[in-house]
Amino acid sequence: MLGTVAWVFSPSLQRICKANLLVVFGDAITPARRRQIGRASFQSFALTMLDVFWFMRFTHRRLERYVRVDDSFLPVFDRSPLIAFTGHLGNWEVMSMFSGFRGAPVTAVVKPLKNPVADRLLNRLRQTTGSHPVPRRGAVRALLRSLKAGRTVALVIDQNTRPAEGGVFIPFLGLPAPVSNAPGMLWQRTRVPLLMVDCVADRHGVYTVRAGDIFPLPGEEPSAEALTAQVVHELETVIRARPEHWLWSYKRWRYYRENDPVERYPFYARPYKGGKR
Repeated sequence: MLGTVAWVFSPSLQRICKANLLVVFGDAITPARRRQIGRASFQSFALTMLDVFWFMRFTHRRLERYVRVDDSFLPVFDRSPLIAFTGHLGNWEVMSMFSGFRGAPVTAVVKPLKNPVADRLLNRLRQTTGSHPVPRRGAVRALLRSLKAGRTVALVIDQNTRPAEGGVFIPFLGLPAPVSNAPGMLWQRTRVPLLMVDCVADRHGVYTVRAGDIFPLPGEEPSAEALTAQVVHELETVIRARPEHWLWSYKRWRYYRENDPVERYPFYARPYKGGKR
């Protein structure tokens, strides 16, 4: 209900959502289908935010009851360390909590909330099952320490990270966008394998945690940027398979470079002034 209300009464976010869907799917889907995906995305995000705080009470009992494990996710429990990555897809917060609940706490990069009270509550929740949140600024050192100590680290990779902040422009769902090069860089420094993970709820509100294949393959020696591009492609595949659960209202294509196809970017995009990389 809250997601539907937000969809109806947030015309600015609705406009961003529709523009992003047009970038990715173009005329391959109808306007009605774009509205359907957009409304479902708002509902998924509302469920994510409500459940984050709902799980603060009776945490272990509720995680046991409302989270299921797909066999593909077992390496998270059986193999440590890992570089686990995901996007704003389903409930990334509950997935981190559940990993700690099952004995595999993670070090996760987080962006502080603007509301300090909500930020403290959320960080307290994250630590309930042993997970360790680290702020985005200066996170690399903390992540390296965690990996060397045998802990899994978790990255949300579909955020705008400009090259000045350690990002690279990589094709994402059809258009170049700046993403953090942390996945490739961490692998080069540690040789710890990477794993795509996600946590999506069914119509009853029960989550299932899943994972993709571990990569790079043995013997492969990709560059940091090439490996990050592979990571991004893995996330793209999951988003296209479950578009209703991705956060389409985020300004994902905020920046473009001089030689990018400017006419294909959404209305909110602006030129990146920090160089062509």
